Amino acid sequence: MAVKQLVTKVWIAPGCIVCDACETTCPDVFDVRHDDGTCLIRPDAMDAEFTKPRSQLIKDAAAECPVDVIKFETIEVEVSDAEAAAAPAPAAPAAAKA
Repeated sequence: MAVKQLVTKVWIAPGCIVCDACETTCPDVFDVRHDDGTCLIRPDAMDAEFTKPRSQLIKDAAAECPVDVIKFETIEVEVSDAEAAAAPAPAAPAAAKA
């Protein structure tokens, strides 16, 4: 059996520079608002069942954040070796907004 870490909670700590990196990587979770200079977690992403299948994208967004303000909590779950091997590769980032 393999162990996989799934994201159950995601938030943005103070210090966001509103650079769009997170929303470009994971637009289902992050909502960058240039009009008021904030980045929010989308309402659906407040639910662990929503974030779990997006765990890798959330981790990628956190790794790409230039000011390291994307934080998350995970749980470990056991998956079969076949499930671990068949896990989809992270999706390509969405196109940047014009």
